[in-house]
Amino acid sequence: MVSNTWSFGFIGEIKQFEDMAKNYRHSNQNVYFRITSPTVNLELKYIWYHKLFNDIWTLTSIFGGQAAKLNKIARFLNEKYPALHSLLDLEIDKAEHEWLHWLNDQGNKIKFYRQVLQYGAEYTHNNHLANFLRYIHSNLYQLTDNREEWEKDRWDVRILHERYGIYYNKSSTNYLLDFTNIKQVNMDQHIKKYIKHRLLSKSFSWSSARRYILYLSRFIAFIFSLEPTWRDLKGLKRSHIERYIQWLHEYTAKKLMQKNAHSENYILEGLLVIRKFLEDIQRYEYDIAPMTHVRKLLFPEDMPKLRKKSIEQIDYIPEYVLEQLFTYLNELNKNYIPVVWVAFKTGLRISDVLGLTADCLVKLNGKYSIVTDIEKMVSLIPKLTFVKDSLSVDKDYIYIDVSVRTEEEEKTRSFKFNLKSIVDHRELNINFDKPSKTIEIINDVGYGIRIRVLPFFLEQTQYELDCEILYIGQSTPVD
Repeated sequence: MVSNTWSFGFIGEIKQFEDMAKNYRHSNQNVYFRITSPTVNLELKYIWYHKLFNDIWTLTSIFGGQAAKLNKIARFLNEKYPALHSLLDLEIDKAEHEWLHWLNDQGNKIKFYRQVLQYGAEYTHNNHLANFLRYIHSNLYQLTDNREEWEKDRWDVRILHERYGIYYNKSSTNYLLDFTNIKQVNMDQHIKKYIKHRLLSKSFSWSSARRYILYLSRFIAFIFSLEPTWRDLKGLKRSHIERYIQWLHEYTAKKLMQKNAHSENYILEGLLVIRKFLEDIQRYEYDIAPMTHVRKLLFPEDMPKLRKKSIEQIDYIPEYVLEQLFTYLNELNKNYIPVVWVAFKTGLRISDVLGLTADCLVKLNGKYSIVTDIEKMVSLIPKLTFVKDSLSVDKDYIYIDVSVRTEEEEKTRSFKFNLKSIVDHRELNINFDKPSKTIEIINDVGYGIRIRVLPFFLEQTQYELDCEILYIGQSTPVD
């Protein structure tokens, strides 16, 4: 913290960073803190120290991209704010406007294009460099804010997890819940109260809380744009909801431009969030709750019916990616290889694999199974296994016998899968000496579940047909 030059050679020798130092491949060996104001310089060191020693930034990040941004921030502050006592003294909106103009004058790109695949939306955003001044300002504010987490304008789920046991996906980087976009008078406080209640009562997840903030902030901004003198939602009428629904359709028509956009899903999700929120604040008798009952504000026919996904919208890992992955598998970090194998062999998402617990492996009938609890999925059938040696393949079909076992009974059922109806209708040529295709088949097996047969081929010199069954329950909506 004292030195204005942080050396890779020195930091890399600290025990915490020894493994990272071994994998460092960049030429840059120093980070320079060159802010004219000594107090601002110290604030930036404090942010860098916190990011580094809390494993938020890696050595590659510290000495690479973040160092380059730091140099630009230093030049900007020295030029525009040489006498600044603290970053927190900045009028951040005004300063950010100056920062963007300064970057543009220096020839830096400040925009990037983004697609949201879930809805097919296309956006242009400020890039990381453009957002960096606000980012460090926000981080310093968070680090120096000693209020209870619930009172802050940005909640950190890592702190809430430590203090209150709020669950979150540790493989995700979406740690923060940001209420600063709710700018209408006092509305942020009421929504904080609502989100806090639902998190503590375990009635929705952290990811759902983030989704609620997204839709609620836009809903409230729209309603208050119609009624700028309002301080609550007491006067909310059906006419307001009708105009909001119209706005949602206009918004999706303009923003969700991709051919595989799912505007109905976006609209449905937004309306479900709003309906649940209004129902709850009426039930809990919030001061801001509408006087008109929610049943007279939102009707079932307002909810769009979802169209079935076309085959082009179904996401799967391209074969050339799988081929590269397993060709170079041993070149991955040794800690990542088991994650790849477990994800591939089980069909779990990477985030689900990273969330597996130490007791997830159980042995049943001499075979090992992974037991996991995936949110929003209900396991209706506990065990599905192939009947040994029952798999056969001809040019048109795969034949398989499946043992379906519940607590009450065990049955064997036979299934026939049409090869020509799977995986975007490509023709599949099965060559048992050296098969070239990965086959994925999804079919109904009764009991309200689906069966997913995934034959795949391993090793470069020996190709063996290895089949597994993954089971999922019917997806259930979670508020």
